[in-house]
Amino acid sequence: MKTFKEYFTESLWANINAKRKRGEKSARKGSKAYKAAKKAGDKLRASKSENAESTSEKVALLPGGFKPPTKGHFNALRYLLEDADKGVVFIGGKERDGITPEQSEKIWNIYSNYLGKPVSVVYVPNPVRAVYEFADDNLDKTLFVGAGAKDEDVKRYAYFTNNVDKYPLVNVVKIPMQEGGISGSQTRELISKDIDKALIYFVPEEVSPDDKERIKNVLA
Repeated sequence: MKTFKEYFTESLWANINAKRKRGEKSARKGSKAYKAAKKAGDKLRASKSENAESTSEKVALLPGGFKPPTKGHFNALRYLLEDADKGVVFIGGKERDGITPEQSEKIWNIYSNYLGKPVSVVYVPNPVRAVYEFADDNLDKTLFVGAGAKDEDVKRYAYFTNNVDKYPLVNVVKIPMQEGGISGSQTRELISKDIDKALIYFVPEEVSPDDKERIKNVLA
């Protein structure tokens, strides 16, 4: 089966050669005919991209520190998963106020049971870099990359938006503020003072009492 590029190129040259045989000149760059042909080509490429996006596997990517993962993070991933088949959480960063990446990973693994879709949790040295590497290794997949509500968060993924030809299936999603923007530093401070109150503050309501106890043990 011919690729779109092969089909489009052959059609283009066939049209050019047909004109030459009839003694007609090809459309000049900047002419109405040239602009119309270019517009048609752009439309075909866009159609191909939309078709690829509709048939490819859809993956939500959520990178961050998550010390610890809060109900805001949980809802952010759930927001991304609405249009995805599965999710990947990239955990990075060093220990913060006694909360380690390993603890974060264990809590995310508990949360994943409540999201309704498969979720993989991976510890990486640099979550943003991991997103770019995942995109490069999965160019055939539709990706929803979660970015924070701040403009600087979105700018981290400007390379995707500036190189749409290379990453036509990558969507950088600016996630609305979740749960009033729960503070990680306040959460960690509350954990150090009163773990039971902290669990009420940062753990999603969907989590069962047994799993809340497991989270408590993870943080103990």
